[in-house]
Amino acid sequence: MKMSRGLDAVPSSDEVNLEDLKPGERNVLVYVRRVLQSLSFEAKAAVLLRDQLNLSYREMATIFQTTQGKIRNLTLQARKEIRTHLQEVLRDAR
Repeated sequence: MKMSRGLDAVPSSDEVNLEDLKPGERNVLVYVRRVLQSLSFEAKAAVLLRDQLNLSYREMATIFQTTQGKIRNLTLQARKEIRTHLQEVLRDAR
């Protein structure tokens, strides 16, 4: 998949001030950031474009220069990976 230069609008994860969060919230945020960083560029971009910028799969397919089906699959797989990692954290926290 080719990427266009339209990803400059994705907000930075540094926009949250960690000092404003409770200690437990900081731990979760730090872990979520690590999980996102572990994703491929395409997977991370797909999740952020869909969930943060509310782009349609059609718009995302245009940006990625691929089909809507491939974008849906990429987004689904990225969400599964995120969910798996977060479930591990919750399980270990008990």
